[in-house]
Amino acid sequence: MSSETSEKTLKSPPKGDLKITKVYLILYNVSLIIGWGLIFLKAMIYISEKNSFSGLYNEVEFWLKVSQTAALLELLHSIFGLVRSSIFTTLPQVASRIFVLWFIVDPLLMQDEVAKESIGFPMLLFAWSITEIVRYSFYANALMDNVPYSLQWCRYTFFLVLYPMGVTGELISIYHSIPYATKTGKFSIRLPNKLNFGFDFVWLCYVLYPVYIPGFYHLFTYMLRQRKKVLGKPKAE
Repeated sequence: MSSETSEKTLKSPPKGDLKITKVYLILYNVSLIIGWGLIFLKAMIYISEKNSFSGLYNEVEFWLKVSQTAALLELLHSIFGLVRSSIFTTLPQVASRIFVLWFIVDPLLMQDEVAKESIGFPMLLFAWSITEIVRYSFYANALMDNVPYSLQWCRYTFFLVLYPMGVTGELISIYHSIPYATKTGKFSIRLPNKLNFGFDFVWLCYVLYPVYIPGFYHLFTYMLRQRKKVLGKPKAE
């Protein structure tokens, strides 16, 4: 699911701590702008040269893993009060992307010769990368009290297309990973075993489908409310 947290506004610690915190958060956001920017740039160059999505994952794999996994730090930011975002809001949003990358795309989807040609990965890759470039740019500029209207508009408009695109790409990727997971038993625990405990990873994948519906609805409607609040209603001609 597309990663999103409540608008990250600093609390009010002592002034010295506030300065250090602000510098750290600026560096964190700028680092991820660079990371996701490299992913997007490498993907665009690769596709223009190859005229194909085949092999795209190998081209962006390193930076994708680094940039997406770095989002786990956002959980610590919430826990330690560096931002106002609730851990209960941040956790499911970060966890869903981590799950899709580390438990679906990398070990399953890209290991199956047929499944890895799925359109699901290119869809989620471009949705994730554009969303994150805009999101982290917005946060970095907000921390410096300098958010251009054009960036603010992108922040509260691009999601109208990118969020449905990203979620669709994730669901397609999960669906196409199921045959390989079924064949190999990857991440499943078969009975009998010493612990007398069984777990079917494929069933977990099926369960995720209905979970995505309320999750996406909550996130999308939240952003619609934020868009209305920040950009306001269009003025009548």
